[in-house]
This record gives sequence, C-alpha cells and structure tokens, in this order.
Amino acid sequence: PNEVVVAIKGRLEMEVALLLPVMHVINRKAGPLANIVILLLMLWMSTAAEDTSTGRWVFAFYLGLMLPTWGPWLVSAARTSPLGEIPTLVLTSAMFGSARHLFYGTQYAILTPFIEGLCAMMILACIVYHRELKLWRVLDLRFLRVMGRISYSFYLMHFPIHYLVAVAMFHLVSAGVLLSYP
Repeated sequence: PNEVVVAIKGRLEMEVALLLPVMHVINRKAGPLANIVILLLMLWMSTAAEDTSTGRWVFAFYLGLMLPTWGPWLVSAARTSPLGEIPTLVLTSAMFGSARHLFYGTQYAILTPFIEGLCAMMILACIVYHRELKLWRVLDLRFLRVMGRISYSFYLMHFPIHYLVAVAMFHLVSAGVLLSYP
C-alpha cells in the first residue's frame, strides 16, 4: 500500500477509536434487538466498504461491549445446548481456531473476522460468567496468573518491536529478496 492509503487507514482507525466511547453509551442504552441491528449494520457496512479490515475489527470490539449484557445469556445457551456445555465450548473453540484456514481463498473469507469475533465472545462469556466449570481451574495456575499480570506490558511493547524488526529487515535483507516475498 502507498503512503496515502496508510495515512487514510490510520486516520480511519483513530476516528473509530474516538467513537468507541459513543458506541459504549449506545450499547448500554440500546436493547438486545437494537444491538443486533447495530451488529448487522456493522457487518453490512464493513463488507460493502473497500477497506474492510477496520470495520471488521470494530465489529469485534462492539461484541466486547456487549459481553456484560449478553455473556450470562450465552452461558445459559451453552448449558442448555443439546450438545452440552463442554462440547459446545470445544466446537466454538475449534471454529475460532479454524475459521481463517477453512475460508482462506474462498468467497467466504471476508466473514472470518466476524466468525472469530462471535466465537471469542462465546469463549470469553464462558470464562467470565461460568467460573465453576472445572475446565477454567487451569487459569488459576500461578504461572498463568503471573503471565496475565504482565501480558499487557508485552502487548504495549509489541508494536515498537515489530517496527524495529521491520526497519532492521529493510537494512539487512536486500530489496530483491523482500520484493520476491508474496
């Protein structure tokens, strides 16, 4: 992508970030039907637009805003599922992990972030609102708690590290090699 495209995309992401507090208020005031309508509009808008990556991830962020309201309902749906709660959670995890690979190169590839977002919402709902499930006891391991405490620091540092690695790559690897990479 050229510099103009990168600048426009960065501007769009900044505008979306400024809209997140507004989306939070709308989410808290809107009822369940309004939230579904908002999600469907986001789905339509992000698949109809030329640069859809930002719109797709805004959809996932909005799902996160819906989690406190919809989480208990999702856990209840998993508990009462004809499959049972553990198979439902395993199936959801499998869908989350395989959606990108199943749809890559097909006409449905554009749906991957939406499927991943919905699956992540279900998994997070089960973690947050169904703590008594024995499966989650692994999250109480000391090592995982320590990793949880420091992971945000790693998240904050990942972009500068990626940037430095990219700069180093441009200095250490020839342009011919970089241009031949798909």
